[in-house]
Amino acid sequence: MPDNYPWYTLINEDMVLQGDIFEFFDILVPIEAEVDENNTINSKIEQYNVIVMSQSCDLEASKIDFVLLCPVIDVDVFTEQASGAFKGRKGLEQIRRGVIPGLHMIAECNLDNCLRPIRIVNFHKIFSMPINYVKEIAQKNGDRIRLCPPYREHLAQSFARYFMRVGLPIDIPKF
Repeated sequence: MPDNYPWYTLINEDMVLQGDIFEFFDILVPIEAEVDENNTINSKIEQYNVIVMSQSCDLEASKIDFVLLCPVIDVDVFTEQASGAFKGRKGLEQIRRGVIPGLHMIAECNLDNCLRPIRIVNFHKIFSMPINYVKEIAQKNGDRIRLCPPYREHLAQSFARYFMRVGLPIDIPKF
């Protein structure tokens, strides 16, 4: 692979951009239950490795108050938890090729002091956290990796394809 197209860069800044990866990020997750008489819902804190999906232009221009985040799962953990077609090499190859909606594969990271395996971005779980909270975590955590262009744009395109799908009530029959 040519060196002029690195997958990642190591950053240490408060500015949060699309493609930033946060490790062990605390997410407030509602517990599926009925809302009580005070219109409150139970929630819990769960930790995820996440990648920022919000557009950098919106983040830089302070046009949004909440940041979209998706889980990033090590490929070995993904295959352990997967069932059916995703369990083997064929399923991973389909994810790598981009033919499985809702899942996107990113390369391993070989930066010094920041080695990470191949990972799967899961669009089936999307979190929204306040921008100020995410910036505070960025400041506290120090170094993190950021997905570089054109890989960041490839991820964004995959995310967009997942959401722009249209289910037809009657499809054209198979040939």
